[in-house]
Amino acid sequence: MFENFGSIPGSFYPNPNLKAEESKGWDAGIETTLVPGRAVVDVTYFDSEVTNKVKSFANCLPPFFSVCTSVNDPGVSPRQGIEVEGRFALGYGLRLGLAYTYTNARTPQGLQEIRRPQHSARGDLGYVFDGGRGSVNLSAQYVADNTDTNFGNFSNVTLDPYWLVNVAAAYRVSPGVEVFGRVENLLDANYQEVYGFETAGIAAYAGVRFTYEEPSTKDWVKYK
Repeated sequence: MFENFGSIPGSFYPNPNLKAEESKGWDAGIETTLVPGRAVVDVTYFDSEVTNKVKSFANCLPPFFSVCTSVNDPGVSPRQGIEVEGRFALGYGLRLGLAYTYTNARTPQGLQEIRRPQHSARGDLGYVFDGGRGSVNLSAQYVADNTDTNFGNFSNVTLDPYWLVNVAAAYRVSPGVEVFGRVENLLDANYQEVYGFETAGIAAYAGVRFTYEEPSTKDWVKYK
């Protein structure tokens, strides 16, 4: 709506000739088992091209939203990268997951695409106990080399890298009754995913989850 029909007259104008973005791409990967039943590694390469890329704020002059419109950026926006993922059973109910992604996303002018971090990584450590009734999960996410637009002067800025750590736990006290809790942003990191918009600090949640399974439909659900 905003890109096709504009907004307040005198600030953001519509562009009736705007075309939809199009993309084509491919990816290829290989998955190998290092230790049967205990360690698996997956590597994937991806490549795509975007045409008719929409620039939502074109021909803008400060102050914000002064005589702007949306246009199709001529040329091709390439995206290439690689993903590496590993899953490991450590024994004694412990499982480890690791992943890393490198993304090289560029505009037709060769600049880095905004909000497409070049480096992102994630690690998950899970523990299952008491015959599967309880579980604890610790996850950490890392993001670096992410850019965005400063709409005060329409310049590109580089956002600070950050670590985001979460922890969650759950325990099934009886059939159909489970207590759970989680803490998000455990380290109370101060970070931004979009320039100028702060994210939430440390937060804790807890609750009870009830599930009910109708006996007469149990087999139907199992084999559907």
